[in-house]
Amino acid sequence: MEKPSVQDLQSRFLNYLKSRDVLENLLNTFQGVVVVLDPDFHIIFFNRAAEEVTGYTQAKVQGMNLAELFLPFEEKQAVKNIFENLRNHRAPNRYRNPWLTRWGEYRYFEWSNTVIQDESGNVAFIIGMGMDVTDKEEILRANQTMRARFERVFRANPMGLALVSGESLTISDCNERFASMLEIPRSQLIGKDLVSLGILETPYRFQEIVYRHARFGNSMTEERPSKTASGSTFHGRISLEPMDLMEEPTLVLTLQDITTYVQIESRLKQVSADLERKIKESSQAYETVRRELQTEVGRRRALELSSRRLLDIIWEAGEAIAIMDSKGWVVYLNKSARALLGMDEYTPIAQHQSMLYEKYKNFPVVVEQVIPALLQEGMWRGEMEWNSGSSEVLYLSVTILAHRDEQGKVQNFSLIAHDITEEKRVTEAIKREFQREKEDATLRSYLFSATSHQFRTPLSTILSSTELLETYGQKWGWEKSLQHLQRIKTAAQQMNTLLGDILKVLRLEAEQDPLHIQPVDVRKLLRECAEVVKNALDPNRKIFLECEADHPVLSTDPDLLWQVLENLLTNAIKYSPSDTWIYAYIRSADSGIQIEIRDEGMGVPQDELPLLFEPFYRASNTSGISGSGLGLMIVRKALERLRGTIDFSSELHHGSVVTVTLTDLSHFQEAKGEPGN
Repeated sequence: MEKPSVQDLQSRFLNYLKSRDVLENLLNTFQGVVVVLDPDFHIIFFNRAAEEVTGYTQAKVQGMNLAELFLPFEEKQAVKNIFENLRNHRAPNRYRNPWLTRWGEYRYFEWSNTVIQDESGNVAFIIGMGMDVTDKEEILRANQTMRARFERVFRANPMGLALVSGESLTISDCNERFASMLEIPRSQLIGKDLVSLGILETPYRFQEIVYRHARFGNSMTEERPSKTASGSTFHGRISLEPMDLMEEPTLVLTLQDITTYVQIESRLKQVSADLERKIKESSQAYETVRRELQTEVGRRRALELSSRRLLDIIWEAGEAIAIMDSKGWVVYLNKSARALLGMDEYTPIAQHQSMLYEKYKNFPVVVEQVIPALLQEGMWRGEMEWNSGSSEVLYLSVTILAHRDEQGKVQNFSLIAHDITEEKRVTEAIKREFQREKEDATLRSYLFSATSHQFRTPLSTILSSTELLETYGQKWGWEKSLQHLQRIKTAAQQMNTLLGDILKVLRLEAEQDPLHIQPVDVRKLLRECAEVVKNALDPNRKIFLECEADHPVLSTDPDLLWQVLENLLTNAIKYSPSDTWIYAYIRSADSGIQIEIRDEGMGVPQDELPLLFEPFYRASNTSGISGSGLGLMIVRKALERLRGTIDFSSELHHGSVVTVTLTDLSHFQEAKGEPGN
């Protein structure tokens, strides 16, 4: 069969397209709006997409003038000019304009037009194909509005504002307030970088801002002294925050003069200190007056015992009140005092006088403190432990007064006792908690101070290698550059290890993580830990494990026990030659298990053994071996939480022996996740 010619195929296709149905179906398949107009702007064809967008059907709009039907008044002339150019075969052929739909809303279209000519070369039809870009137009207009608002706020803001390039840290624009604060003309600030202006100390601070914003979405704010062009200094609050309105990475710099606030704050601190001093002086004066008033009250009460009203008050008082004669015999006890002594309210005092006198006349506090104070000062005030006969010991705040006649002879004694058992317990608990917080704060302070010292060497290594690479990197060969990159990597790993150990110490010290007590197969845990440590440090190292029982089980926290074993095995491998053995023994102990780890390494000098558990301390013979100096401290802190102990012995050049004794925690009561609290 003979192949048809190209001309024949084209002719057949064109004849096919002459069918109106075929052409309409083809135009209706377009996703965009298709409109066919005559040279006078009348609508001939309207595809389905145009019907859906405008709300008008083709039958409704055929023959109508497009400009009168869809175009806003302000757009009509511009579009007519465009079509006039099209009729004259001139550009533009692409443009954007809004249409007013049947529902009264504006839709924006981006048009591409085609002119169809007749056989005489005149314009027969204009085919317009448009894409609905209303969403893009709204976003564009919103961005323009936002930028205009930002520009107004930026210029009129009473604070100093500047736009900074995210790449070079140079100022691309600033308001007049910013320029006046630095006493530099605005035109001279454009193009200046923040470091040369003294606003940022180093470009690395900018890297910190970008990192923090990318990760947490926050900005940087700091307060620091700033200098003006004339040399004067003001206290400024500087804020840097990434901004997404610009096309290129941009930072918004805010500069506030807070010199007045700083001065006011300093003055307020001084006023507060003066006020605190005056309050302390007043409190001391008040305490003196209070003591004098208490003494006076005691005297008056003794003189007014004959008053029935006062007796009723004393009888019902919550404090225990007793009156003794000059020889110490009890002559009166109120209701609270009787209850304290285990007496009822009706038994006469005479029945118990001898018993009370004989029982308490030789009481140590009475002999050593009360009687001498009463004879010399006429009053004794203090605290006393009181055994009421039950198993519980009470704490009493006691005041005893000696009442004398005009000749100075003691007539009687009065005693007031207040039960402060609960207050005592709360006070002691507060003291213990305060001491613990004080010790925690001391440790944290020491750790922070020591950490800054420990970080100095790796940071110096990173800085020096970075500067050398920056200066000579293009001149050096790859091997030399790789050496400095390896130095930077090693220093970073040291810092990472040190940070990890410090976090472990702080979490153990703060007891942030609750204990998870569960039965643990100690032999299995030790074997798994040994494999992990050996594979990480020295895969060929030989470790000997001996255990009295096949599966020794201990109720403890497996994670803390793993930390203990990991640090001890790491030390044993690091500080001993690779051709030596590591020995581990598991034995039974009273109420628990004992683990012994022995190595044949360099050992520790005897005079340094007491210092090994101090933070950041490393033996003098370990130079050249990496380590943070926190491993044994982590072990000690973990064992404190596990109710365990550690014993460390060593002989120089003959190795070390570490013995850990663990307590079974299954019988401890858990409170807030802690055993035995």
